[in-house]
Amino acid sequence: MKRYLTKVLFLIAVFAMAACDPVEKNLKGMESLVADAEAHGDQYTDSDWDQFVKQYDAYQESLSKYRSELTQEDFRQFGQISARYQKVILGCSMNILKSTFEAGRNFLEGYMDEMDGGLEGGSPDDSFMNAVDGIMDETESILE
Repeated sequence: MKRYLTKVLFLIAVFAMAACDPVEKNLKGMESLVADAEAHGDQYTDSDWDQFVKQYDAYQESLSKYRSELTQEDFRQFGQISARYQKVILGCSMNILKSTFEAGRNFLEGYMDEMDGGLEGGSPDDSFMNAVDGIMDETESILE
């Protein structure tokens, strides 16, 4: 009975230490955060992206406090999570660029259509400035 009780207490101690391990807690938090962005990043708002970056930075800063305690496995896991994080951020940036290019294409198509259809009482400078104002408004709304 004493031997059984010793094994149970040992297992409880191991689980308690694992649950309190700040390195493991931060790595799991980072993993979960990146996995959520990978799965649902296409639905994130600008505010969600800001929060994502802030949370990731907080995990990274917290983890850096335990740098001397990191094992080779911890470094490997951190490297994998960091690579996935960079991929998610790059994907987000590519979506912003795509939206900006689409806005530019729409601007040029609208301007060309307006020039092809005649100016109807306006000057070329008015048409161009209206088109520029439209592209600026659209770009600002994308970046907000």
